[in-house]
Amino acid sequence: MTEKVVVEIADHIATVRLNRPEKFNAVDFELFEGLTEAGRELAGNNAVRAVVLCGAGDNFCAGIDISAFAQSGGNPSGEGRMDALPGSAA
Repeated sequence: MTEKVVVEIADHIATVRLNRPEKFNAVDFELFEGLTEAGRELAGNNAVRAVVLCGAGDNFCAGIDISAFAQSGGNPSGEGRMDALPGSAA
């Protein structure tokens, strides 16, 4: 998993932390993929009863990192990364 998403589990509670405080935890493609991976792992963990989503530093999340659009050639989907997952309600 990426260092941009940190998952800790204690007492049946998973804490998922966005870890880009220098960018106000703005979501880029790597962070988005890290969140997706964390969600998949936690969904299969029957010991987890609750999930807390938070941001490192003083901010929760500034939204989408618009510099990621320029790096992807203006394609905000980033090769299908924003497509609905199989079996999800889209």
